[in-house]
Amino acid sequence: EKKLAETNQLLSNPTADLRLPENTRRFRQQFRDEISYLSRILCLSTTPKDLLLWAHYADSHRGVCLSFDGSSPKLADAEPVKYRSVRPTIYPLKDSLDKTRNSAYFVKSTHWTYEQEWRILEHTLGGSVHRDLKSALVGVILGSRISASDRAFVLKCVEKLDPRPKVYQARISQSRFAILTSPVAET
Repeated sequence: EKKLAETNQLLSNPTADLRLPENTRRFRQQFRDEISYLSRILCLSTTPKDLLLWAHYADSHRGVCLSFDGSSPKLADAEPVKYRSVRPTIYPLKDSLDKTRNSAYFVKSTHWTYEQEWRILEHTLGGSVHRDLKSALVGVILGSRISASDRAFVLKCVEKLDPRPKVYQARISQSRFAILTSPVAET
């Protein structure tokens, strides 16, 4: 709320010239802070077996990958990320809210194209977001380096779900740069 007040003060000050570099930097930082405070993003990928995704987002293969039914109504508002070589310029005072939103939330560098990312954006007014995705969950992939205790915990959680998603164990291929999966027997 303090950040919102600072931004409003800057915008309502008739002597504050937003073309001045110090005001532009201050406004952009406040705008970023507001976005972080007011919004939550769920990031999804269409590539569950990408080595880099496992290294970056699954604690170097010690985590899990949740697989969702992409046709579920729970994910109907997911939007694809656009990958660009040029960073978008955001003019929140001039651009439409949709253009600002799309530039701020749905554009990434072409270096990240391998992620094949989709995002769901929720505005929270600083609160938390709880989107129940259990009915859309169709699979769980256990990382190739998951600990025995984490594996047992995840399997126990999966047993409580109805419908129960399929569970797979990942392993790193010995002959290729690839992740292989095999079904985990139900207990």
